[in-house]
Amino acid sequence: MSSPQRCPGELQEESNGAKRVCLRAQHKNLTREPKAAILECPSVNMESRGASSEGEHTTVGSSAASLRSTGVTKEAFVATVESKGAMMESSVVAAILEVKSATSGVEGATLGSNTTLGSDSVALETNNTTLASNDSTLRSNNATLESNYATFRSNDATFRSNDATFGSNDATLESNDVSLGSNDATLEFIDGSLGSSSASMKSTGACETVGGSNVQVSVIIPVYNGAQWLDECLQAVLDQDFRGTLEISVFDDASTDNSRAIAESWRERLRMRGVTMVISGHNRDRPRGVGFAKNKAVAQSSGRYLCFQDADDVMLPQRVRLQYEAAVLNPDTIVGCRVRRVPEGSTERYTRWINTLSPEQLLTQVYTSHGPTVVMPTWFCSRCWFHKVGPFDEGGKGVPEDLLWFYQSLRRGGGVIRVDECILIYRYHEHAATHSVLENVRNPESLCCTTETHHLHL
Repeated sequence: MSSPQRCPGELQEESNGAKRVCLRAQHKNLTREPKAAILECPSVNMESRGASSEGEHTTVGSSAASLRSTGVTKEAFVATVESKGAMMESSVVAAILEVKSATSGVEGATLGSNTTLGSDSVALETNNTTLASNDSTLRSNNATLESNYATFRSNDATFRSNDATFGSNDATLESNDVSLGSNDATLEFIDGSLGSSSASMKSTGACETVGGSNVQVSVIIPVYNGAQWLDECLQAVLDQDFRGTLEISVFDDASTDNSRAIAESWRERLRMRGVTMVISGHNRDRPRGVGFAKNKAVAQSSGRYLCFQDADDVMLPQRVRLQYEAAVLNPDTIVGCRVRRVPEGSTERYTRWINTLSPEQLLTQVYTSHGPTVVMPTWFCSRCWFHKVGPFDEGGKGVPEDLLWFYQSLRRGGGVIRVDECILIYRYHEHAATHSVLENVRNPESLCCTTETHHLHL
């Protein structure tokens, strides 16, 4: 009898030659339909086992009982047929399992595809996030650039503003330094940067301020019988737009009117405005002269710069500031200004001449005009330069102390410049004037200032 065909499960040989069908499932995880078929396999297997046992018993007991053996054989054949059916069912189950497995694989692959799609979606979202982050970074960088550019423009504007302030308003800067208690050091630095160091200034001794004062500008006012104009003169000093420290130094040269009392009456008003006032004089029978009075007023003052003012003239609000700025930049120089003559029309040609001289003519025409090209009531200079040139001549009446000092300044290498703005009202009256001005009608360009020095009604 031929051996039954092997099914997907193995047929194991028993020691007695009988065959037993054992179905070994190749797939342990089955769906509901394969499970029923698998349950039938044990039953068939048991029948096959029974048939085999009976065949074994019959063969051992009696090999002659052929009919019985044949019956057993038939039963074994039937069992074999059933076993084949079982094997076929098992094959079907295996096929189903394979199909299921393949289906599961496809489903798994599909799920894997979904995972890929999800991964692509995540990658897309990541890319979108990255793009958004890059866009945010770009905008942040643009904002930073704009901020930096705005800061640069702001710094540039601040730099230009500071530079302009420094160049055109040293007085304000130094005034701020005064409020911080460091004005003295600032002035020394400025003088040093202009080639006239504070060390060299101090080494002369004469350039020292009185008592180490921090006064920047002293207004020098010699007075002789100036009661008629003194109030207007002092009010004009009080109205200055200069933000530095001011001092007024008045010396009364034996006035016979109440000039000194008027000056004293201004002391408190000036103090309330931060302007100090120094007043002195003498009561001799006769005045000592303009040169003497100016020297005394300078000696008792303490400012680093000297602004000469006649008591019958009126300075305009910007005078001290503009001339101070020019003098700081030109420390070895006499600084003048343009003037407005009152009454209008008085000494018209002379006034036009002093107001229209070119910078070169301020020096060259000194020797042809017989007088200073910048008039004495407009002078402004550093204390250091004044002491280097020396005091005014004190010869008294008839001595042109201003012209002599002017020449001496030029011999010392000093310069002459003018602030080209009208910042002084230069009064003309019958008792006034440092000079009697005689105009040569035949030659208007040759204006002669005779130096018949009368004592100023300052």
